[in-house]
Amino acid sequence: MYGKFGSVECSRQVFDSIDRKDFYSWNLLLGAYARNCCVAEAKAIFDAMPKRNLVSWTTLLDLFAENGLLEEAKIVFERIPAWDVVAWTSMLVAYAQNGHLEETESLFSSMKEKNLVSWNAMLTSYSAYGNIQRVKDIFDMAPEWDLVSWTAILSAYAQNGHVDSALKIFDTMPVKDTIAFTAMLAAYASSGMVDQTVSMFKSMPYWNIVAWNVMLSAYAQHGHMKHAEQIFSLMPEQDIISLNGLLCGYARERNFAKAKSLFDSIPSKDLVSWNAMLAAYCYGSQLKFATMFFASMPDRDVVSWNVLLTAFSQHGLLEDTRTALDFVPDQDLASSSVMLAAYGNSGKVEFAKQYFHEMPLRDAACWNSLLAAYTHSGDLVNAKTVFDRLPHRNLISWNAMLSACSSYEELKRLKKPSKSSATHTSSRYIVWLFQKMIMDGLMPDDISFVSILNGYGHEGNVKIGWWYFQRMLPDFFLEPTKQHYTCVIDLLGRAGHLVDAHNLIYSMPFDPDTTDWTSLLGSCSSHKKNEQFGANVAELALELDPTRAAPYSLLANFYS
Repeated sequence: MYGKFGSVECSRQVFDSIDRKDFYSWNLLLGAYARNCCVAEAKAIFDAMPKRNLVSWTTLLDLFAENGLLEEAKIVFERIPAWDVVAWTSMLVAYAQNGHLEETESLFSSMKEKNLVSWNAMLTSYSAYGNIQRVKDIFDMAPEWDLVSWTAILSAYAQNGHVDSALKIFDTMPVKDTIAFTAMLAAYASSGMVDQTVSMFKSMPYWNIVAWNVMLSAYAQHGHMKHAEQIFSLMPEQDIISLNGLLCGYARERNFAKAKSLFDSIPSKDLVSWNAMLAAYCYGSQLKFATMFFASMPDRDVVSWNVLLTAFSQHGLLEDTRTALDFVPDQDLASSSVMLAAYGNSGKVEFAKQYFHEMPLRDAACWNSLLAAYTHSGDLVNAKTVFDRLPHRNLISWNAMLSACSSYEELKRLKKPSKSSATHTSSRYIVWLFQKMIMDGLMPDDISFVSILNGYGHEGNVKIGWWYFQRMLPDFFLEPTKQHYTCVIDLLGRAGHLVDAHNLIYSMPFDPDTTDWTSLLGSCSSHKKNEQFGANVAELALELDPTRAAPYSLLANFYS
């Protein structure tokens, strides 16, 4: 009893007072140390036991597995005198928890008898690694399902952007607990479906701190910082995850002042806090201060290095990225992906290709970085080849291809995705990609619609472009952002609908900036209609930024 509540010393005192110790008393003491992660003490108790039964062996095996001591767990498993389904399952869980998928699969295939825990171990293992098809296959083969089984397949779909499939599973579940609700909540949040996230949050029977934190992060990650701050203030309790969620939101919004103020107020900062503040420096293009802050960090992990590498890469500092990469102590696939992106951002496509082919392992991010390298260089033929070869297409993959194809001039070199070899317009190809993405179970996000609107903008196809803009909220639960309004202003202007573009600038729920007025002035210059109208637009653009050269040159072109 004492061991369950963390009082190992009391458990030991009770044990020592027992005159005749049996299996039950020895195993109780062993379990007390195991539950409190006292690995060395538990091993000493195990070694001191005069006799051991299967409970003793599996308790030690589980302890080693839970603490990442896989080799020790394997030795214990091999020493068990007689394996039963519990022992097999304990070893299976040990492999699964430590990411050894091949060993997990091999052991599972060798098991003569499987119980529900065995099946669930396989499900959760493949779910954690995003192998959706294997999760579905195992789920379908399992003789029975419990809440863990349902949650595993729900999480597999949810964590990989398959919101529709996740929702079908959620609606089918005979019983739903807080974990299931939270998984579905996180699926909506990570897909940018903020309105749906809010609806799911409101429908939950109980809000634990995890649900509150998901809701806070949903707002923060998608630029709704006022709502994020409101959620933060309403939370009955806050933890370091809450603080870090708000801090990451300020960093993404490039609100350095609030990020720094919050960071300084956090009493017990963890590594996530430090990494978020580092990102705030990097997002704010303060690379000099970012490197100084990086040097002052009390601890760093591979995420810290990757944040700095990404900052160098995005600013075109190829040599700095390459030099910093050599110092990363534990390079992961994310580090390699950043290096690939650095080559792509610098226009070194051949280097990116060579680096990619030399990598011993590749994940979706690495494939996406190679895809981005080709799209950035305008090589859409090779970009499409890479896209077609992707072993797993996530939302980033689709968005990279949509973005590349939103350029009409480059797209002329692409073939129609069918048996026909006829070329076609950019809008038809982008719509085909867009619809195919949805058919594959992925919901479009803000970035997807930027590409759609840009594609129609390049062609001046106002009717369909405006239709997609109008369908964002009712059909896809996406609130149009400032960038979407900017795209539509450009769309209307390119097609000569200057008054409509002008009215949209005034009616949109955002303050117009110089980019909006300069875009409209460019359209006035292209169509050369109504000199007074153009002069008024130029005046509005210059009021916001009198030092910007573009409005002057466009106005001069308008009168030429």
